[in-house]
Amino acid sequence: MQSCHWIDSLSLPDQTKHLGYDYQRIKDEQEHDLGYYITITDRTIDVNALEMEHERATHDSLTGLYNREGFLKKVQEVLSKVLKSGAI
Repeated sequence: MQSCHWIDSLSLPDQTKHLGYDYQRIKDEQEHDLGYYITITDRTIDVNALEMEHERATHDSLTGLYNREGFLKKVQEVLSKVLKSGAI
């Protein structure tokens, strides 16, 4: 059985939903295709929890500013973009 999994975002007027898709190809003993099995799951709570955890790990809770780890990561991202663009 072959399978695939991915998460995609769906923007609605008042919120964004994160949906998990699971796809599986079903075959018989002779490897002939019998059909497909697709499951769609609302993963919004999981994705939002990960985003909040990332926010807490990279920002100061009192000021909302980047903490040292968040600042260094942002500097690294900016420097990488600048170097790739050839501006330096």
